[in-house]
Amino acid sequence: MDLQHLLQRLETVIMESRRLPGTQMRMVDAQRCFQLIDQMVIAIPEEIKKAQNIEQERDKIIAQARDEAERTRGAAHEDAQHLAEQSSITAMAQQRAQTIEDRARLEADRMRSLDVSAANLKNQQNVVSEEVRVNVLNQPYALFEWLDLWQSSQRQLQKRKHADDQD
Repeated sequence: MDLQHLLQRLETVIMESRRLPGTQMRMVDAQRCFQLIDQMVIAIPEEIKKAQNIEQERDKIIAQARDEAERTRGAAHEDAQHLAEQSSITAMAQQRAQTIEDRARLEADRMRSLDVSAANLKNQQNVVSEEVRVNVLNQPYALFEWLDLWQSSQRQLQKRKHADDQD
């Protein structure tokens, strides 16, 4: 039985008992009072068990909330790190794109004012050869076979020019 209910019943027994005239004392049915007290003694451990169960449940909920908070913090940290990485990758890509645009503009300007003469052609061939040497052959993938085709064509061009010059 509920402890609150038992206390109310005890209070009712006391309030319904007769008063002794001229005093604050009352005559109570001791047997009824002791029965209610015995029921309270039995109910107290049940109330304590309920309170302990509620406390255990509260501790369990708090532990789950802490775990969830930790997972949320970890996920937020990972998201922030990912965004920071993406931001730096985007900045590097934008910088690389700007460099490519600048080179393309310079090349377009150079091509617009192109004067096709033997001296300029030779100069342009030297510029392209130097660009290939610096920007391609100097790179880690410079040993790929397709690069030999360019070098081979340059050698053949040189041989033809040399043969044309001798004729």
